[in-house]
Amino acid sequence: MSDPGRLIDDYLDGELTPEDEKKLVEWLSSDPEHVRTFVKVTHAHRYLREIMLSPGAGAPLREESEARPGRRHLSPRHPSAAPLGLPLPWFVGAAAAVLVVVAAAIMSRPQGGAPVGPTAAHESAPGPVEVERPVEPAQAPRIVDRRQPPEEIREPGAVKEPGLELPTARVQLKERPPAPLVVPPETPSPAPSRPTVALVAEIMGLSGDAFVLKDGGREPARSGRGLLPGWGLEIGGGDAAASLRLPDGTRLALGADTVVRRISEGRGGGKIIAIETGTVDLEAAAQLAGRWLTLLSPHAEVRVIGTLLRLSVSRESTCLEVREGRVRLTRLADGASIDVTAGRFTTAAPGAPLVSRPLPLTVLTRAFQDGVSPAASYEGTRDTTISDGAPTVNYGADKTVRADGSDKRARLAALIRWDLSDVPPGSRVLSAEVELYVVNACNGRPYRFHGLRGPWDEREATWRTRDGKNNWQIPGAKGSMDRGGAVLATLAPFEKGEHVVLLNEAGRQAVQAWINNPSVNHGFVVDGANPDGVDFSSREVAAPSQRPRLRVTYVPTERR
Repeated sequence: MSDPGRLIDDYLDGELTPEDEKKLVEWLSSDPEHVRTFVKVTHAHRYLREIMLSPGAGAPLREESEARPGRRHLSPRHPSAAPLGLPLPWFVGAAAAVLVVVAAAIMSRPQGGAPVGPTAAHESAPGPVEVERPVEPAQAPRIVDRRQPPEEIREPGAVKEPGLELPTARVQLKERPPAPLVVPPETPSPAPSRPTVALVAEIMGLSGDAFVLKDGGREPARSGRGLLPGWGLEIGGGDAAASLRLPDGTRLALGADTVVRRISEGRGGGKIIAIETGTVDLEAAAQLAGRWLTLLSPHAEVRVIGTLLRLSVSRESTCLEVREGRVRLTRLADGASIDVTAGRFTTAAPGAPLVSRPLPLTVLTRAFQDGVSPAASYEGTRDTTISDGAPTVNYGADKTVRADGSDKRARLAALIRWDLSDVPPGSRVLSAEVELYVVNACNGRPYRFHGLRGPWDEREATWRTRDGKNNWQIPGAKGSMDRGGAVLATLAPFEKGEHVVLLNEAGRQAVQAWINNPSVNHGFVVDGANPDGVDFSSREVAAPSQRPRLRVTYVPTERR
C-alpha cells in the first residue's frame, strides 16, 4: 500500500482522495500499533500548530507556508491531545476516540469527491465533529423486544478487537427506531365465580354435643355456624339441646336425641324441615302466601303459617301441639289432613284416628328484656362487670358487660340477672335460654354460667364487694358461698352478633327455683380461664333488641 506517513499527512492537510481514504482505514484496521502511531503524529501536529500560532512565534514559517502553495499546513480542526509522554493506557483510550473522529471526518466528505479537511473557519476552538446523517429510505416500524440485549449496529465486514472498536470503510449512523409498539398483555377473563348459596338456618346456641349432617357424614357443630340447603343437625343425649334460627326469624328449639335430617328450600321459597326423631319447639314468623314452612316427619306433613307449636317425633308416631295460631297436618300414609288450632293437639300414627283434642296443659313462652318484653315498660334486668385490675371500681353504667380469664391487665367477670316475677310461682319450667348480643367474640373459647348465691347491687358491686359494703367470700365472687358449683350454661361465640345460650337441666332447675321463690333469684356470674375475652351489650345499650334477654317456656299453674 502507499506510504502511511503520506496518507496521514494528506489527511491532516485535507487532501485525501477516496482511494487513499480506504487505504488509510485499512492500514489503521490492520494493527493496533498503527493507531498509536497515528495518535502520536496528530498530537505532534497539534502541538506544533499551537506553537506557530502563538503571538510573535513562528511568523516566518507561517509566511513561508502561505507563500508556497502546495505545502502542507497545520489544521486547527483536529481534536487536542495531552502532551507527549503520557502512559500507555491513555493511548488505548484515545485510540477509540481518534478512530471515531477519523471516521466522522471521512464520512463528512461531500459526495462530489472534493477533499475534506480542516478549514480556517474552525481555528477559533476545537469542538466535536458535526456529522451529516445520510438519508435512508423509509422503513416499516418494527417492534423491539426489550427483553433482548440491544442490537449492535455494525456494517458487515467490520473488524472488532477486544476493548477497541475500529472504524469501518464507511460509517453510517442509523436512525433510532421508532418507539416500540407496546401491546398490553391480554387480561385473562376472571374465572366464573360460584353462585352464592343462601343459608337456610343458623345455629344460635348449643348445649352438649351436636353434629352437622352434610354430604353423607357429620362433623361437630358450633354456635354461630350457618347451614346450607340439604344439611341437617343431630343433637346428643342427656342435657344436649340446640337453637336454630331461619332467615325469616323463625326459631326452633331442638331437644336431646333430636335428628333433623335436612333443611331445604321448598317450592316458592318456603323451607322444608325433615325431622327424623326427637322434639322440636317452633316459634314461626308469619309466612308469606305460597311460601309456607313445612315440617316433615316419617308419618306426617305439617304446614306452618305463623304459630307457636311443638312437634314430637318418635319411631311410631308424630304428635303436634299448637300453642298459638292454626296449623294443618297431613298424614302421609293416606293423605288425610286436619286443622289444629291453639290449645289443641293431634297425633299421626298408623291405625289411629286423626282427631284434634284439647291440650292437657297450656304451655307458654315468656321473654324478659328491658324496654321490650313482657312489656315495653319492663326494666327488670341488672348487669355489670367486676375487675381485679380495678377492684374498687363499679362498671354498672357501662354499655357492655365483659368476661376475661387472662387479660394482660385484669381478670373480668360478668354479673347478670332478670326479674321473673311475671311468671306465677309454681309454674313448671320446661326450658330456658339466654340471648346475648356479642360485640367481642372469644374464638369459641367457653365462658360458663354459675348461679349466684347472694344479692348484689348493679351500681355498687366491685371485684371486692357485692354491694359496696359487704365483701364477697373470695374476691371476684369465687367462693362457695358466692356461687354454686354446677355449670348452668356455656357461652362460646366464634362471631359477633346475636347468640343464644341454652340452659342445661341444672340451669332449668335454677330458673325453676327462682320462679318458685323469687328471693333466691340472684342471677348468674359468667367467667372462664381463657386468653380471649367476650363482651356483650348491656341493658344500657341504645338498641333495645341488643339488650340481654331471658326466655322461659313453662306450664302455668292455672289451666284453661
